[in-house]
Amino acid sequence: MIMLFPQEIAAKKIIPSLKGVIVHKMIDMGYSQHRIARLLEISQPQVHKYVTRSLIYYYDYLKALGFDVEYIDRVIDIALKLLSRGDKPRFVLVLTNLIDSLSIQLLCTTKPYFKELCRETGNTLKFNDPFIEEYRLFLEKLLIIRGLEKLVPEVGMNIVYAPKPPSDTTDVIGLPGRIIRKGDRAVAIGEPMYGASRHLARVLILMTRTRPEIKVASNIRYDDRILRLLDKKGLKIIKTGPHSSRSDFWNSIEHAVKNKPDAIADSGGMGLEPVIYLFTDSLDEMLSLIEYIATRY
Repeated sequence: MIMLFPQEIAAKKIIPSLKGVIVHKMIDMGYSQHRIARLLEISQPQVHKYVTRSLIYYYDYLKALGFDVEYIDRVIDIALKLLSRGDKPRFVLVLTNLIDSLSIQLLCTTKPYFKELCRETGNTLKFNDPFIEEYRLFLEKLLIIRGLEKLVPEVGMNIVYAPKPPSDTTDVIGLPGRIIRKGDRAVAIGEPMYGASRHLARVLILMTRTRPEIKVASNIRYDDRILRLLDKKGLKIIKTGPHSSRSDFWNSIEHAVKNKPDAIADSGGMGLEPVIYLFTDSLDEMLSLIEYIATRY
């Protein structure tokens, strides 16, 4: 039975056979069992146990799991060359990358429900969420927009994306550290992930209740000039605030989304900075809208 987590797969299915190959290769290189034990930080009886089975046994086992044994052999040779030079940290790094790659490959080929996360890179399979990658590509294009930094509010800017109808904030991709101003440019802090945003993701979720086609939300600075640009573009804007409390804010947002706006201009209140919330059907539309605002503001 194949385990669910890559770490379990590595510990029970992969690492023992890799160690068997490594031990045999080290013996062929002239290492004593005592020295092998010291370098691999295992006991000498463990080394002896690996030797009692032939190198072919370990190759056959790895091959039966569906792995490219020649590829594994090449990587282990590289790792052992590093070890022979005394570079133990890089020896460990090379083998760690190999183990991670093999673990994910086995998970991808034995668990069909991981299919949409598995992507082929060269001869190996890796986890790769297509929606995270879509967001990452969007972010690269966003950050080179001229004048983007002018749209970043004091609280920071975020953009959240729900590729599928969201039931809670864990269905929504965002940045954990937001987009901030740094000198004369805007920079993103943190890697995109699900559940990274709570406030803006919740705003998006409320919007999808009345406009299920909406997938993206952003917060930008509040300015009448921006509102005029949005109005000129023909977008429907609903104004909310100021608010006396957080609960008042959420009540206002729930009421505002019933009017199916394209933007909500919120004037803030107790502990809330005034911001404009933008909503679009796609990341491409959000990119175009922000570029339209930034280049004219």
